[in-house]
Amino acid sequence: PGNYPGEGSPYAWSAVINSTLQPTLGLRWLLCYEEHDRDVVHLQKAAPQHWFSPGEVIRVRNCPTRFGTISWSTEAVKSSDRSARWKVEVTLPQPYNSDLAIHIHPPDRSTLRSASLGEVHPDHIVVAAQLLVGKSHLEVEIS
Repeated sequence: PGNYPGEGSPYAWSAVINSTLQPTLGLRWLLCYEEHDRDVVHLQKAAPQHWFSPGEVIRVRNCPTRFGTISWSTEAVKSSDRSARWKVEVTLPQPYNSDLAIHIHPPDRSTLRSASLGEVHPDHIVVAAQLLVGKSHLEVEIS
């Protein structure tokens, strides 16, 4: 406040986010959030529920994280038995030394029941870093 980058202590201005970057940074935090005290990257943690409706697709390319650049897509698949399903594809650099928490927000607010990879929680799955060793591409089916 009251100064500009380069004037005085850098700690006085470094926390200020330029207004042109705010929408971009907000979208990044909505889709990719890194915990500061643990090696966990959350994907889609704050994405709105309607983005997970059948037929919708979320695509993110080259998202920077402190563990490397990550890309992913989440597709809500229509199912014949009326249950919701999502197909998530993730591309990772090697090595990727972080757990991945993939959040899914079903429009009907139901809890997640199963995943082809990782540990299932009510609103997300966690793929441990140990499962990512040697993998640069993941495909996960979630229901």
